[in-house]
Amino acid sequence: MREAQHHREITTVAQLIDCLRAGPFTSVGSYPVYFYTADGDIVSFKGARSEFRIETGKIQRKQRDRIAYCDVYWEGPVLHCVINNEECPSAYGDPDELK
Repeated sequence: MREAQHHREITTVAQLIDCLRAGPFTSVGSYPVYFYTADGDIVSFKGARSEFRIETGKIQRKQRDRIAYCDVYWEGPVLHCVINNEECPSAYGDPDELK
C-alpha cells in the first residue's frame, strides 16, 4: 500500500481523499496545508472533513466553489475557512506585521 500524499491540483474525489489521508501538514518541514476552492477561498482540513459529502459532489459536478487545490499557505495574514470560519495561519506569518 502506498503512502497518502498531497495533490496540488484536485480533479477527482480520490485525490481529495488522498489529501485528507496525508493530513494537514507537509511530510517534510511540517508546514500547514490547506485546500483552496476554484474561486479562491481557503478551506481547512476540519472544514473539508465536516462537509466531505457536499465537497465530493461539488468536485464531481465541477462547481466553481469546489475544492480544486491543496497547498501550503506560505505567507500572509491569518485567513478564515469558508466552511467553519476556523483560523488558517500561514507558515511564515504576515510580513506586513513586521513593518
